[in-house]
Order: sequence, then C-alpha cells, then structure tokens
Amino acid sequence: MNRRQLAGIHLLLVLTSCLSGCGKPDYKKFADKMVQKNVLEKRESRRAIEFFEEDGHFFDDEESGTNVDREILLPLLKRLMDIASTEQLAMLHPDDKNRALVLLVELPKDAEARKKMEQAVSEADDRFDGEILQQWGHEWLQMDVVDKETSDFLKEAEEKTRQRQRK
Repeated sequence: MNRRQLAGIHLLLVLTSCLSGCGKPDYKKFADKMVQKNVLEKRESRRAIEFFEEDGHFFDDEESGTNVDREILLPLLKRLMDIASTEQLAMLHPDDKNRALVLLVELPKDAEARKKMEQAVSEADDRFDGEILQQWGHEWLQMDVVDKETSDFLKEAEEKTRQRQRK
C-alpha cells in the first residue's frame, strides 16, 4: 500500500470515527485544527502554483506517466485563485523538496466565493478518473489525490462501514 492509499484510509477512518461516535461536532473546526497542528506547524511549504510551474510533483512521478499535476491540479489552483486570491500551499515532503504531501488552499470569508470554489473543485474531480480527496474547514481546504484503484477501495470501505452502522 502506498502513501496515497494510507492517507486516504487515514482520512476515511478519522471521518468515520467522528461520524459514528460524536454528537454534533464542528467538523470544519476539527479539520482546521488538524491542518494547523499536523500540517502548517510541521511542514515546509511553497506557493502551490509556482511549485507546479517549476516542475514540482504531487500525484505524478516519472514512473507513472500521468499528468494529473499539470492537467488537473495546476488549472484548478489557477481557477481557485481567480475566484478568490487566497494563499495556496504545497506542503513539502521532508526528504524531497520537489514533492508535495498535501495541498492547502486558504478559504475566503465570502460565502459566494466559497460556493464557486466548491464547484470548481467538483468539476476538476469529475475530469479525473481517480478522486480529489477534500477536507473543507472554515479556514482551509486540504486536498489529496488518489488513483482510481484507491478511490474504489475507499468507496467500498465506506459502504461497508455504513452497512455495519445500519445493523
């Protein structure tokens, strides 16, 4: 299992445990807290658009032959920047500064701009055969990308969890 599969499973487990065991928690507040504590305070970052324009890697690698970084993510980040000029960060791998572990986009205060951002991310996700994993907070959008095989695995695991909860 690779890093992306583990990240997806981790995200699924966190959300599933909160959904099954919490009253009415503020999931967005929790998401922002996790971004602050586990990402912003612990990782080095670069401006995301510049990172990709300067040949940084997030999903793609030399062996995969995919172009998700430049064909899906870079246009998405530019579109989000057009909607609202907020901070966008590629959080760097500690051992490889040319590889990002996660993408963060600061969210605007304006509700209409947020709605347009949600639509833009949804449209980008629809153009990709894998999945753009999204964690929306009040302040930050955290994104990761998984391939189709991992996406199918996560959806199957989520469905099994729902079935167990119904019993």
